[in-house]
Amino acid sequence: MSTELQQTEQSEKRTPTTIAAGLRPQLAETLPSYINPDSFARTIQTALQVNPKLLQCTSRSLMIACMKAAADGLILDGREAALIDRNVNVGTKQAPQYEMQATYQPMFQGLMKLARNSGDISSIIAHVVFKNDTFHYILGDEERIEHSPAGLEEDRGDPIACYAIAKLKDGTVVREILRKSEILNIAEQGKNAWQYKPESGKNYGEWWRKTLIRRICKYLPKSTDAIGRFVQAAERIDDDFDFELEPEQPAAKLPPPKKRGGAAEALKSINPTAPVEPDASQAKTFDDETGEIIDGEYTGDDMAEADTPKPKDDF
Repeated sequence: MSTELQQTEQSEKRTPTTIAAGLRPQLAETLPSYINPDSFARTIQTALQVNPKLLQCTSRSLMIACMKAAADGLILDGREAALIDRNVNVGTKQAPQYEMQATYQPMFQGLMKLARNSGDISSIIAHVVFKNDTFHYILGDEERIEHSPAGLEEDRGDPIACYAIAKLKDGTVVREILRKSEILNIAEQGKNAWQYKPESGKNYGEWWRKTLIRRICKYLPKSTDAIGRFVQAAERIDDDFDFELEPEQPAAKLPPPKKRGGAAEALKSINPTAPVEPDASQAKTFDDETGEIIDGEYTGDDMAEADTPKPKDDF
């Protein structure tokens, strides 16, 4: 960080309003044409008001997180995407040095929106499979997945797998399935492993489905800007993972070091410093770790199945 920026952070008071206003010019250049920059800036302002801890994050990380969301075309409302504050070690394991950083987290509902808007994907689904469901995964010349949830009055049992199916307009069908053990093994390489565990993550179903959507994107064409934006957003999920993670974690159990990409210009337009006090009228309706808005079931055709369903498997 430059000396000039450090002095700015120490001398200028930053608020949700000044931060959102400072980002407005860059948002206008980055956002898809169908999203109004002023409306997007207001969602940033609201996110900062709802979670005042974000005001303690470095201006660089906050700007990068907001610009990633803008590039993907996802609103930072806790449903399509969220801003999350994290304490990141920017030093080494031997000489740790932690700083608060803002990170951008696409949500399952946001990914579904981008898929629908892509123009090349006619449908895409992702569902959790539970032990008492009837589940068949057929390979061969006529590959298919058959999934019948247990009866409405029956207990669906424990989650055992998750799958995703994408149908392209040219008739291509792409399928991906992972067992519970495979999903948890992937999760252990990330910074939110507990979110994937049914016993500790209250929204584990969303994390499982996002993992499958990310996997299925490997097989999708990037033929248009819209479908490329969807794949790009899904690939952001990898930001949560360190696939060379060492077994030993810092004693304080804080997240391991994370490399960030280069910052765009206009950092100076964000006037940082001391965090403001939260508005007492703002009720805490978000998840501290995920940034997700806590308001019950998901919405939208692709969000019809809640995380509580429970199927049976034939593996």
